[in-house]
Amino acid sequence: MSEHDPHNTSADQPTAPVPDPMQVPADEPPQLTRELPPAAGPGGWTGAAEASAAEASAAQGGYSQQGYAGQGAAYGGVGAPPAAPPGAYQGYGYPVQPARTDDKAVWALVSSIAGFILCPIVLHVVGWVLANQSLRSIRESRGTLAGDGIAKLAKILGIIGVVLYSLAALAAIAFFAILIPLGLFAASTTTTSIDVGSQNVTPIAVAEIDGQSFTHDAGDVTYDLTDLDFAGETVDMSVDLGAGTLVVEVPDEVTVTLDATVGAGQIDAFGETASGISLTRDETSPGEPGAGSVMLDLEVGLGNLRVVQS
Repeated sequence: MSEHDPHNTSADQPTAPVPDPMQVPADEPPQLTRELPPAAGPGGWTGAAEASAAEASAAQGGYSQQGYAGQGAAYGGVGAPPAAPPGAYQGYGYPVQPARTDDKAVWALVSSIAGFILCPIVLHVVGWVLANQSLRSIRESRGTLAGDGIAKLAKILGIIGVVLYSLAALAAIAFFAILIPLGLFAASTTTTSIDVGSQNVTPIAVAEIDGQSFTHDAGDVTYDLTDLDFAGETVDMSVDLGAGTLVVEVPDEVTVTLDATVGAGQIDAFGETASGISLTRDETSPGEPGAGSVMLDLEVGLGNLRVVQS
């Protein structure tokens, strides 16, 4: 007899023939089998065995060497997740999409250019303001807005337009402010004028006063016509005094036709005196026949007017 082996149980248990796995009995239906998916390629998921090993390692607080798959290491035995689709956020970055041109930049450029043709200064200021707003929006957009070059060009054109047209406007104002007084002064110099101040004017010939207009700003002015020989002629003269006293002396024999105006003051002519505001006097004092006549057009803004026959 052979010695009894405690670990050998084949002698105590009945044996049965081992079935061939490739042969299926005819009286049994075929068994459906499920195949495991193949291991993932680079960047994909690992197989079931690798995932189980990785989970066991992750439970112990470590990384599994079998968890590495494809292009990178996976935490807990799982491979790297698939890449994000285009346009989606990736990590902590910003959307990957083309930047669009800011509308304010375009309108700023249009306004600044139109200012040179349609409405200077106003449209230039509008373009300048829109350009500043566009540049601020582009800076705050973090790359989603473009057009800073257009906005800068619009701002430069707006500044140039404002400066140029402002200088032109100032030059025009200065031009008219100088030329208009000069034109008025030139027009006033067509008449014979006497310097401002207190004066006593004594012409020696009728031709010196006939058809002449004399202007004085202020002062006491006297016209002495008593020594003139009118020789039957009619003489016409006018005197305008801004402020002061105007005295006109004429010969007794000459006929005097007076047209006088005083803004505020007094009129004394032919023995009659009137005082007040907006005074007028239209009167004729007859003289000797054939002695001649004088027509006086006298005006005083503020002061006294006297006509004396002697």
